[in-house]
Amino acid sequence: MALKSIVYTIYSRDLSEKVKSARKILQKQGKYFAPYAFFGYNKSPDDKHKLIVDPAAAKIVKRIFALRLSGSSPAQIAYILNEDKVPTPSVYKRINDPLCRKWNTVSDYCKWSSGIVGNILRDERYTGKLVAGKVERVAVGSRKVRAVEPEKQIVVDDTHEAIVSKADFNAVRSLTQKNMAAGTERILLTGLVRCGGCKHAMYMSKPQIKDTSYWCNYKRFSANNDCFQGRIFEQDLVEILKTIIKKELEKTVDISKAQETVNKLMNKNKKVVLTLQKNVDSEKKKKLTEYIKLTKKEITEGEFVKSRVKIDKRIEELNEKIQSITYQKISEEDITVLNLFGKYIGVDNIDNDIIRDLVKAIYVYNDKRIEVVWNFRGTFTQ
Repeated sequence: MALKSIVYTIYSRDLSEKVKSARKILQKQGKYFAPYAFFGYNKSPDDKHKLIVDPAAAKIVKRIFALRLSGSSPAQIAYILNEDKVPTPSVYKRINDPLCRKWNTVSDYCKWSSGIVGNILRDERYTGKLVAGKVERVAVGSRKVRAVEPEKQIVVDDTHEAIVSKADFNAVRSLTQKNMAAGTERILLTGLVRCGGCKHAMYMSKPQIKDTSYWCNYKRFSANNDCFQGRIFEQDLVEILKTIIKKELEKTVDISKAQETVNKLMNKNKKVVLTLQKNVDSEKKKKLTEYIKLTKKEITEGEFVKSRVKIDKRIEELNEKIQSITYQKISEEDITVLNLFGKYIGVDNIDNDIIRDLVKAIYVYNDKRIEVVWNFRGTFTQ
């Protein structure tokens, strides 16, 4: 069995390498291999490895590049598109392709953002280039992927009709180049704080600023939305979190004490339970014995039924006694709480590692509500 497994693994790896090699050869010839055409294009009905321009989507792409060249920022472009009710790439795909799978999204809030606009403005494929092999699997059969260095990617010119000229693309690229600050340390709640309205992660002010705050960037992209409109300071959130976590730790102490009591009781009654269980097994054997007697015609069917009823009643009584002893236990949720919070009982300093271990997300709402989603169960609202 182990030898077969090794053979199958080697065969799978060999086959995977052959498929990848064949695909790379075809990609270098300009063949398109993604399951879906990217925004602005459709797959040719005559050749699934060839792209053709989608006129309606291409019009939106051209408009985005034109707005950027006229001086509008990605955020301003997103606002204009939302005001004009222009569908985003994902919405456009769902409307125009009934066979398209329903992608997982953060929320149903499908609006243009500076990120979506920026992705289009940076996509060199709109100049007619094929860019393939940007990511690769870390191992055969793995779902994890890693980025491939630009020089190792496959780039082929003029494989499909361009929507944007190379001159316009380069002009936009020169406008969108930014100097990113290197070596910035991630601070406490980065990535955890989310808008209660659109559910997206909130933006953080520059870490160099003394009073770090968070705000929802998506409120800028539409006039009418439920996004959190103000700013909330990180230090305020940290203090609220510490208070909530301490309350949970106090509950955990009570749960821990309850579990200790249950464990002591269980140990005390363990022998009693074992004896009762042996009696149950003995009664079940009696049932079998009575059935054998019936098959040998040593007893009548009526005597067998009468005897079975008595035995079943005794078994039921014994099981009830066992349950009355073993029933005392804490809930599954409390056990989960104990497993996660128990290791922090007695800890005075709630630090970054503890918060990230316990907290999955923090939602901030306009009515000043703060909702904490734990990594193990429901929410805490304050």
